Amino acid sequence: MRINAFGLLASDTAKAFPGYTLIAPLRSRSCYLLGMRGEVVHEWRLPGRLGTLAYMLPGGCLLTTCIPPEGPPIIEGKGGHFREYDWDGNLVWEYIDHGQHHDFRRLPNGNTLYLGWEEMPEDRAGAHFAIRVVGATDVNFEDLDPLPLVGYRVE
Repeated sequence: MRINAFGLLASDTAKAFPGYTLIAPLRSRSCYLLGMRGEVVHEWRLPGRLGTLAYMLPGGCLLTTCIPPEGPPIIEGKGGHFREYDWDGNLVWEYIDHGQHHDFRRLPNGNTLYLGWEEMPEDRAGAHFAIRVVGATDVNFEDLDPLPLVGYRVE
């Protein structure tokens, strides 16, 4: 089944939280900001298919990942081409890591935290995963609390 339409199907204004809703259809080439009545308030057109998620940032910018053709052949959860757009759709920032997958977050200090696939030596495979912080200057991974067979806790 393929659904091409979206919008407001029902509304209970007494229970609804006032504000806007960001809609980022998986693998779409657009992200939409919807108003309380389901109307499209704003649309950002993307140069590629949306990877996993999109987030509104303080100040009205949109942070997305698009799927690059390079990198691991796994398509589920793949992103890799980070892009930040201002309200007018102008590119403000971009970064490419073909191993990025699933979730990411912009940190209060402006860095971007995300998960990344990383090829590991055979003797370490399955015991660790990689966490990358783009542009990090204040995170020392040597000081992190290791979690056996899982990864690292970042606080």
